[in-house]
Amino acid sequence: MAKRLVLAAVVTVFCFLTAAWAYDNDDFQVRLASATSFSLAEEISACLYEEFNFGDDAGELACQANELSVTYSGLADWLDITAAYCHLFSRSGDKYVRTYIPWMAGTVKWKMFGSDMSNMLRFDYNWREKADNGWIFKNCCVIRLPFKWTSLDIQPYFSDEVNYNSDQGALTWNEFRSGFSFKLTDKIGVDTYYMLGHSNSGNDTWSRSHTLATQINVSF
Repeated sequence: MAKRLVLAAVVTVFCFLTAAWAYDNDDFQVRLASATSFSLAEEISACLYEEFNFGDDAGELACQANELSVTYSGLADWLDITAAYCHLFSRSGDKYVRTYIPWMAGTVKWKMFGSDMSNMLRFDYNWREKADNGWIFKNCCVIRLPFKWTSLDIQPYFSDEVNYNSDQGALTWNEFRSGFSFKLTDKIGVDTYYMLGHSNSGNDTWSRSHTLATQINVSF
């Protein structure tokens, strides 16, 4: 028990320190998102997701995403298969452009030392309005630590994601998240996290961004 309390304290301090660091380095961004999920059948669920990202020190809308996904969990307890479509409206220079993104993913789930862990392999096809189309391959690992606090079930988690762009033939994005999820009611939950992002714009030129995010999750 004492070890868990110490680990919880370390996680808490780390999350707040990294969030404070976001104001002092490179571009600071804010992300607001919502996810509404509902059951279609015993082993099939759907999710409506919407996201707004504000960049340039949170002073302008950088992108907006709207997405519908369907997940099938009937193959095995440890495997989810997801198919989705995302409409992305993003800033490019002084204008906004659209990208249409159908994607598929497989997510493997397991437990280790009491923690809930998952690893997702996702394949996006980017149909871009004013650029060449192409594939993006994403891999994301999530660790949810094995303890919860208070009646809100506050639970810390970490995740790391890397993206490979087929056009550039290189890794073009990496993001690390540290945050908490908690429940307001049986059907409404909240994720709040800090995200450190690294973007490769070409020729191995990397830039960093720091994002504070809140996501509202509603389930039916």
